[in-house]
Amino acid sequence: MDTVCAKEKIAIQVFMSSERSNYNAAGVFDGKGITVQKGSAVSAKVRLSQLDTEKRKRLLTDDMLLIRDVHFSTPDAAAMFVAGRAASGWLEWRLTSGESLSTFKEQQREIASVAKAHTEKSSLEEAEILRDLSQLSKPELRARKRLINRTRNMARTKLIDLTDINQNSAGGVPIFLKLFI
Repeated sequence: MDTVCAKEKIAIQVFMSSERSNYNAAGVFDGKGITVQKGSAVSAKVRLSQLDTEKRKRLLTDDMLLIRDVHFSTPDAAAMFVAGRAASGWLEWRLTSGESLSTFKEQQREIASVAKAHTEKSSLEEAEILRDLSQLSKPELRARKRLINRTRNMARTKLIDLTDINQNSAGGVPIFLKLFI
């Protein structure tokens, strides 16, 4: 899939085609709308009174090819322009992988949900670690910090011996190691 992401801005190549209605359009989905690209073939048949047929004709060659890029604020509007009929852009526009924009949108929601759950879990683990740290005396805290620094140094040289760590930490692997394991 051709996707470019940069701080919530996306640009995904999409296409829409029908041999029967004789259209074959390429576009770029930006997360909200679609820019139908110059050279896209649109349907010569118009079965929608809502379409401004005069404006549509000005954007097309005699062969029904788009003469410039045209941005539509929704996938539905872009699909209706290309097909010349009522159309659900979320179902009609396809990614280069063949999946619909609707499927892509659902996958993105699932990813966002998992990421949110992971962030919440990480925050809870961090809170637990901070709570555990607050219960340590200053000498215990200093000993744990020394152990962490020693572990970091060993990790850098790839000489970690977990049995050595266990013997030097009274009570097993310290909670700080959760951050490195």
